[in-house]
Amino acid sequence: MNMKRFMNKKVVAIGLAAGLTLGAAGAAFAYFTAGGSGTGSATTGSAQTVTIVQDSIAYNGPGSTTNFVPGDTATVAFGITNPSGNQEVGTISLASWTSGSPTTCGSTVAGQSGWFTMVPVAVNHDFGNGIDQSTGKTGTITFNDDGPQDACAGQTITFTYSS
Repeated sequence: MNMKRFMNKKVVAIGLAAGLTLGAAGAAFAYFTAGGSGTGSATTGSAQTVTIVQDSIAYNGPGSTTNFVPGDTATVAFGITNPSGNQEVGTISLASWTSGSPTTCGSTVAGQSGWFTMVPVAVNHDFGNGIDQSTGKTGTITFNDDGPQDACAGQTITFTYSS
């Protein structure tokens, strides 16, 4: 009788193992396939105004090596301050200038005519975010000798550049 009990347990164990195996195999093959789709979004930035920095000015005489005098030129080195992501700077031009008192020191740029002129400087470079990044470019400002220019004598000239 002990043997029968042992056999019954063995048969039950084998049957249970077989049933679990078949059930697991059936579960492994019982699934659905499905396609899918979804969406996401991102926000893009926009162009921000860069600041053109006059890094240095060197007076080219012969009238003076420490000041501008009519007929002389000065070499100006430029930097860019960019508050945003990568932005392209094409050219730098002299937009205008102002002086102390009197303010009549030829402070217009009418098609590059006037007492101060500068040929536009080609930069054509993509600048990342940063402060006063060198452009590696220089421009030449000319103090045109245009008759009596006493209004500019002893003045500090502030140049405004544009890009």
